[in-house]
Amino acid sequence: MVSENYIVQAHHEANVPVKMLDEGVPHPVDNWVIKTKQLSSRVMTAWTLINVNQKRFVARVCNYSDEPYELKADYYLARVAPVEYVPVLWDLGKPSKFGPSLPAFARTSLTSPPDRQ
Repeated sequence: MVSENYIVQAHHEANVPVKMLDEGVPHPVDNWVIKTKQLSSRVMTAWTLINVNQKRFVARVCNYSDEPYELKADYYLARVAPVEYVPVLWDLGKPSKFGPSLPAFARTSLTSPPDRQ
């Protein structure tokens, strides 16, 4: 849910403050992903990784329209799903013997390569 009134300007992307409602159900998962959802004809949420240990949660909202898009506090924004961090072998010169690589959005959004030395 959106935690405060927020306006995403035309032709912009924004990190919109959100809150997760768990209704008191215990869950062992620390990482969640906000799923893509179309909010209007040219406005949508983007895949966004959330760790429950963060102090502040945000959802990425993309506004490709010609008008600002207003989100009201307590608006149901999108569903979340539990995810598990899976380390990726970052040998950029060779294909992995463990199978195909992750899709491009997963490589860039959910993991990052180690620093080169």
